[in-house]
Amino acid sequence: MATPSLKEIVDQQPDINPTQCSNEVDWELRKEAWIKQVETLIEKIIRIIDPLKGSKLAYEKKLVPLDELYVGTYQALSLDLFMGKKYIRVMPQGTLIIGGLGRVDMDGPKGGVMFILPISDKQLSTSINNSIGDPTYMTSEGVQRNNKLLTAEKVAKAEWHIVYSKINKTMTPFNEGSFTQALQSII
Repeated sequence: MATPSLKEIVDQQPDINPTQCSNEVDWELRKEAWIKQVETLIEKIIRIIDPLKGSKLAYEKKLVPLDELYVGTYQALSLDLFMGKKYIRVMPQGTLIIGGLGRVDMDGPKGGVMFILPISDKQLSTSINNSIGDPTYMTSEGVQRNNKLLTAEKVAKAEWHIVYSKINKTMTPFNEGSFTQALQSII
């Protein structure tokens, strides 16, 4: 039996229906919840660093454009930190990530860390596969178990965690201590 051509393989596929997934999730509500979560994270960071603001530490908030499938184009808050001669950027990546509800990256001169909104606190016990490039990778079984949790309400209720991608790929709840450790690791 001859191997089918690429055209034959493509012709056998059903038509693309980009709205099929959008009927399962209210993307506008999820986007609004995600934008609010990013603002909350940035404000938490500012509350930590603001008392130190001065000749050695400054920051600037900015709106940055993002574009995601189903979610659409929108603007979210980012944060630029200036510590002496070092520049650190806190930049939202999006709400559509594997194994989570959103990701914000913090990059500095010595690397980066990720702020993740995990699907639920119960997922924190899920081992993270170190052989996969995405530290938020979960097995398809874990994703299927939590398929119904990907709602705006879950995004709004999720708590930020830090993933030290170059250290041990575990999630640590966000607080002043974990933020300080994350910042120290990238400057």
